[in-house]
Amino acid sequence: MKEETVCPEHRCEKEWRDCYNCDEDGMMDHDCGEDTCCCLHPEPNVSCDICHGKGGWLQCFNCAPWED
Repeated sequence: MKEETVCPEHRCEKEWRDCYNCDEDGMMDHDCGEDTCCCLHPEPNVSCDICHGKGGWLQCFNCAPWED
């Protein structure tokens, strides 16, 4: 499903907002399937549950002002 790039209410372009919960690849945690991780160099391999692994989302800043 393709995300709309124009806000239907304000008819302005949506801007990209980086997800606050994950890295730029959309990964947020490491899970190797073991109770005790023994990985020498664990890398994130769990998809983010907020952006669904996209690394962010398109947002209309008129509908939802930027909040930091």
